[in-house]
Amino acid sequence: MNKLEGVQALWKCFYSAALYRKVGVAWKGAAVGYLALVIGIFCVVYGVGMQIGFNKFVDVESPEVVAQIPEIVIENGLARTPEKRPYVIFAEMDGKRKEFAIIDTTQKTIPPNLGGVMVFLAETQFGMKKNSRRETRVYDLSEVKSFAIDQGKVKGWLGLGKSFLVLLTVPFMFAGLLAFRLIQALLFSLAGMILGKIKKVSLPYPVLFRLSVVAMTPGMLLGLITEQLKLHIPWSAWIFILLGIGYLAFAMRRVDDSEGEDPAAIAR
Repeated sequence: MNKLEGVQALWKCFYSAALYRKVGVAWKGAAVGYLALVIGIFCVVYGVGMQIGFNKFVDVESPEVVAQIPEIVIENGLARTPEKRPYVIFAEMDGKRKEFAIIDTTQKTIPPNLGGVMVFLAETQFGMKKNSRRETRVYDLSEVKSFAIDQGKVKGWLGLGKSFLVLLTVPFMFAGLLAFRLIQALLFSLAGMILGKIKKVSLPYPVLFRLSVVAMTPGMLLGLITEQLKLHIPWSAWIFILLGIGYLAFAMRRVDDSEGEDPAAIAR
């Protein structure tokens, strides 16, 4: 596989029997590189969207939130604020202005029920709700010897985020997505072995893996497009998986039909 073939496969994977025959016969050792190319496209799209969204938050939404943050000092595991009273920080959430965080050093520990509050700082504990908003992670401050934060520091951190957010997060995003899709390709290959027994198509596992990587691509790209267009398709994940299995079955048949042909001719 050369670079041009890898790029062309991004759209040929939707319709080209010749592509799948070539992948099966001539793409030895190229599947992971091709998958890395696809994941790289994902990371560019996600990275740009993430940066635009974060910049909008910093420039438009964060000033109101930052203006409500008091100076916080933590020394020897104990937090304190300029006044011994609760500070309630409001933010725009789900289109409404809601309580986002509470800083209350009059309380030793975090209350068991935070309601809709996402962040809570007590005198000896810090709590934050996870993405599900049902479970709260609680961190003990006893190990914190000295730490201070104020509005100036928060603004500085947000400014750094505008400059380096994508650079810091995209490598981890790329590694995570690549690992996930490699595992998916391995599972698709196992499904291909089952399909092969049903359809009486016998292909080696490495060939099935290469075909699986390319057969997954239409569903991956369609999923990316629907995400960016904010189109809600019920059961979309399962639909795209079944689509990939369908393409894999198609690819297996095309490669099996090419047995006995000159590999050089198929590769052209």
